[in-house]
Amino acid sequence: METVEKIWLATLLGLVVAVLVASIWVIASLGGKTGCKGSTTTLVTVTSTTTVTHTIAKVPEGVTPSCWYSGIAFTNKSCYVFVEHLLSLAAQEAKSVAVAPKYPVELRIARLAEWMSRRLCHLDDPYVRVRGSVTHGVLELPNETITSGGGGSDDLALLAYGVLEATKRQYEHFFYVAALRGDEVHAIVLGVFFEPRGGKSYHVFDPAALYFEGVVMRARLGETLVNPMDLCGDAKDLLRVSKTVYIDSSGYEHGTVTVQTYYDAYEAIAAWLNRLPARPEKYIVFDQHSYHVFRYADELAEWLQKLSLQDIGAG
Repeated sequence: METVEKIWLATLLGLVVAVLVASIWVIASLGGKTGCKGSTTTLVTVTSTTTVTHTIAKVPEGVTPSCWYSGIAFTNKSCYVFVEHLLSLAAQEAKSVAVAPKYPVELRIARLAEWMSRRLCHLDDPYVRVRGSVTHGVLELPNETITSGGGGSDDLALLAYGVLEATKRQYEHFFYVAALRGDEVHAIVLGVFFEPRGGKSYHVFDPAALYFEGVVMRARLGETLVNPMDLCGDAKDLLRVSKTVYIDSSGYEHGTVTVQTYYDAYEAIAAWLNRLPARPEKYIVFDQHSYHVFRYADELAEWLQKLSLQDIGAG
């Protein structure tokens, strides 16, 4: 019996040593990543009911790790530079998601919406405890969202932004928009296409709601309409026996996607807002180089109307 106990203890000790060696190797590998000037790779451990280890890669110098939490990132102005940097990382990662850039932006968004509806779901943000008191959802990069099988609206929009930015064509520009109402953050992607012959078209993609170009995508299960993003895990199997429909602004169902192109920013924003249960109180618009804060939707639309190629550094 004593011999068996010794063998068991030796085996356990060997496993502990193996875990420690593997952990040291992972941390050393992460620490060896190269980033932009003044960047770091930080492991942040956050405790709630369970312990979550989250990797923050290439955090710009002077930015605190707490900016990784969405409730802080979009309400603390000092974190905005981190969000800009996060968009750049998302575009780098999302290059592996196959959405053909040869298609016009409307069809690319439709293809991306279909791809996301089949593989991901809208999850309540994993709430964690920061400094023992305040709770916030954790922002995730595209690879984390895909691995998790979904994320909050901010995570889904970050993935969508990364894909569209990574596959954008000439005269296209995309923005990540955090729409705030109280403590809630609902994120979307805004696209602007500068027509070669003049004028602009405006494109709103809300991944969590599966809203894009004036329609919402739904799965019809008998008499019930379901947002595919609300189906997680094994529930996604229901999509195999469902019929995909697209509902326009008048409430009519279509068996194939028929997108509407908006040439007026006010109309594009209003069409999206009409789908929301409540109006946001603030809009923070990011790209990889700047941010803009708007209190009202009309202010956001007016800014979009006046936007030029020179304003986004493409002129």
